[in-house]
Amino acid sequence: MPRTRILAVGIAAVAALALSACQGGADQPEPTASQPSAGPSLRMLVGGSAAAADALQEQVDAWSEESGASVRIVLATDLDQQLAESFANANPPDVFALPTTSLERYDGYLEPYGRFAAADDLVPWILDVVADGGALQCVPRSADATTLAISEEAWAAAGLTDADVPTTWEQLEAVAAALTTDDVAGLSIDPDAEHLGVLLAQAGGALVDESGVVADSDANAAALETVVRMHDAGVLAWPDALGASSAATAFASGDTAMAYVDLADLLAAEAQAPAPSETPAPSDDEDAGAPSASGTPGATGDASTSPSPSEEGDAEDATPDAATLLDGVRLVPLPAGPASAAPFATTSCWAMPADTRTGDAARDLIAFLTQTDPQVALADATGSVPVTTSGGAAFAEQHPERAPVVAAVADGVDMAAALGPAEATDALDETLAELAAAEPGDVDVAALLAALQERLEQQLD
Repeated sequence: MPRTRILAVGIAAVAALALSACQGGADQPEPTASQPSAGPSLRMLVGGSAAAADALQEQVDAWSEESGASVRIVLATDLDQQLAESFANANPPDVFALPTTSLERYDGYLEPYGRFAAADDLVPWILDVVADGGALQCVPRSADATTLAISEEAWAAAGLTDADVPTTWEQLEAVAAALTTDDVAGLSIDPDAEHLGVLLAQAGGALVDESGVVADSDANAAALETVVRMHDAGVLAWPDALGASSAATAFASGDTAMAYVDLADLLAAEAQAPAPSETPAPSDDEDAGAPSASGTPGATGDASTSPSPSEEGDAEDATPDAATLLDGVRLVPLPAGPASAAPFATTSCWAMPADTRTGDAARDLIAFLTQTDPQVALADATGSVPVTTSGGAAFAEQHPERAPVVAAVADGVDMAAALGPAEATDALDETLAELAAAEPGDVDVAALLAALQERLEQQLD
């Protein structure tokens, strides 16, 4: 049967291939055409890890066996740049992964998928992002959303129970204070639009709405004042203050008891975190209070069942087991603000270049990959969750510890829809970085938002 070939190539190599295709003369294939074999031949460009590419290869091979077509998977080292270069060189791939945040950038360069048979099964907000009337610009591929990660060990040590899981900002502030110790922060959030910016939306704020720029609104001020108060009180720490590159990394390293995290970031951080040294088993009292993924107090795991160093073998050769990466971690919905509890959620999609000559085969491949079984397998490998309701239900059943992320995706909102266009959220990133760089007690929220308002009025005029 036709087999896929995964190629890890550098940017220079992609550019060279594209240029040779464009300059090779009459004997060269058209930009998006592939030399036929038993069936059409497709070139697919994706990013991510080798493990994720291996999982994709298995699914594509299954489709190839059914269809008689072949697929060459190119694993990009920099997906955004290599995709842009392929279009610049008039040699785009036949199918490629595309963050939906890039749809506007590629407007006019994509072949619409058309009507998608399983559109009614897509998570509604995801369908809204990719739909143009009754047709899809691209087909959703994977999704992720922000949840609150809680360390079960820290939770038990603080004497907290399931009844203390925060559902409002006020409760979050109180619990963060209870979890804060001399060595561990109570809460950490990345100071960027994607994570800290969700508080603006939950307060009922935005950067741009139908009336224009509204960055200096009372709702935005209330959200940031809440954050500043928590930071000044010492219960919220920025990741860099904890020596971490992100809140997920700080959480995985045990430097914060709670964090706003995306699933993919958390799994990557947990996989890279150093294995803890021998840890004493919790006392009966501590064990009774720990929240568990199932909602049952006391399910913290049994330290006595952990393998000894000799059983684990050489740590450098050990590969983390994805099924155990979230041991000792509980994921819960983000606490609600005054106006909303919705988290920010993200998605990527499968896309095709405009005027493609392999559109029928590409559409068939994409439809295959969006079925429940392939979605679940690929989500497991990529640290994401499925984009359909049926796929999400199957995934949550297989991975109950990740079910809160499935629910967060279902209940989530697109950041651009909530706050405004990319130019606005990019500016918010800089404003929040300035806020995080200030010393406790030195943040003037009104001045920060006034400067952001003026900047956006000039940029978006």
